[in-house]
Amino acid sequence: MSGFVVPGLIGSESGIVSSEQQEHVDSARFQGRVTSQSATSATIQIVSLITHDRQYGCRSWTGSYLMSLRAGRWLIARASITPGPCIR
Repeated sequence: MSGFVVPGLIGSESGIVSSEQQEHVDSARFQGRVTSQSATSATIQIVSLITHDRQYGCRSWTGSYLMSLRAGRWLIARASITPGPCIR
């Protein structure tokens, strides 16, 4: 399982950015780590998730994702994430 998560989406970073442009997210950078994993579920802790959008500007997210394996794909079952301002 590799880091490929952005709130509510799964896929490559370029695919995520393209999809999120509909929500006015201009860019997203994600790094995460698996903190627990079984055959059908995993928890991913956010190491770094930075998004830039038209409404809020730069946001830095904290929290984790609960992932579930369904039909051979890892999907987000629950996102426990909180946005905050970017620190410059």
